[in-house]
Amino acid sequence: MTELIERGVKGPLTLLSAPAGFGKTNVLVEWAAQSSLSIAWLALDQEDNDLVRFFRYLTSAFQEVVPRLGDETLDFIQSTKGSRLEMALTLLVNEISALPNEIAVVLDEFHIVEETAIHQSLNFLLKHLPRPRRLPAPAAPAAARR
Repeated sequence: MTELIERGVKGPLTLLSAPAGFGKTNVLVEWAAQSSLSIAWLALDQEDNDLVRFFRYLTSAFQEVVPRLGDETLDFIQSTKGSRLEMALTLLVNEISALPNEIAVVLDEFHIVEETAIHQSLNFLLKHLPRPRRLPAPAAPAAARR
C-alpha cells in the first residue's frame, strides 16, 4: 500500500479513502517513515472548522518541518480575521515556493472539515503551489494524532 501512496503523491493531491477502522492513518504513518520527503502532519478534529484556527495548526505543522514557515501568512490572516484570504494564501504560496526541498502535507481526518473557506483555501493552494507539493489526505475517520 505504501508503494501506491508513493506513486500517488507525485500529483498535487492524494486521497486515501476507506471505511473507519481500515488503517488509513497507520498506512500513512508507515509511508511517512519510509518516504524521503519532508512531511508536515496535521490531525484534524471538529473544532478545526474555524479558518484562523485551521491555518494556525497548518502553520504549526509546516513549522515542524521548516521553522518559521508561514509566520507572515498567519500574522496576516489573524490581523485581517481572514477577510483577505487570497492575499494571505499568496504569501504562503510564495514562502513554500522558495523552499529548496519538497514538502508533503498529511491532513489526517480531513473529511471532518466542512468550512467552505478552508476548502476554498486548500483549492487555491493546490492550484497555485509549484509542483511537486503534495497533500495526502485520508478521507474517512481514523485514529487522530495531534
